[in-house]
Amino acid sequence: MRRWSTSLKSPSPPAGRYVHTTSPTSTVLKTEEFLRPNFTNNEADMLGLVAALELAQEGDTIITDANVCVWWMTNGKTNARRDLDNLC
Repeated sequence: MRRWSTSLKSPSPPAGRYVHTTSPTSTVLKTEEFLRPNFTNNEADMLGLVAALELAQEGDTIITDANVCVWWMTNGKTNARRDLDNLC
């Protein structure tokens, strides 16, 4: 079983990023940086979770501190960020 961790850098304009690693070796599997004005940490959290789901295999565990994004994805929509609904 692989454990996934999504590490996010709190973005400041004009960029943000997420990094996926495996535990316990902390091997970097994927890093993506976004160069957009007003990019928020919620956007990075959502994109990081989507990428983790795409990379994960059966039996893997995804670990994140982005509880609001997990709630949004579980419910299939956001309340405050309708522009992110397509990621849910």
